[in-house]
Amino acid sequence: TLTPTLSLIRYGVTPYDMFVDGDRLLVLGYHYDESSGANDGRPLLTTRALLLDISDRAAPLALRAIEVEGEYLSSRKVDSFVH
Repeated sequence: TLTPTLSLIRYGVTPYDMFVDGDRLLVLGYHYDESSGANDGRPLLTTRALLLDISDRAAPLALRAIEVEGEYLSSRKVDSFVH
């Protein structure tokens, strides 16, 4: 059995959750910005949402990325919506 893998290092996200809907993959995770200088010298924790087109499984394409300050807690997919 072959298991496909996707390296998310180039997108700067460490995944917590992933959701697939057709040819779209939503990755929710975190990123530490150690060079921000904010947060009293500590790394700034942000949550990233990365939407990928996976119609070509060999070459996923990033469609959109959103980043917000704060820690990711949880989510769920209902039909084709992620909450």
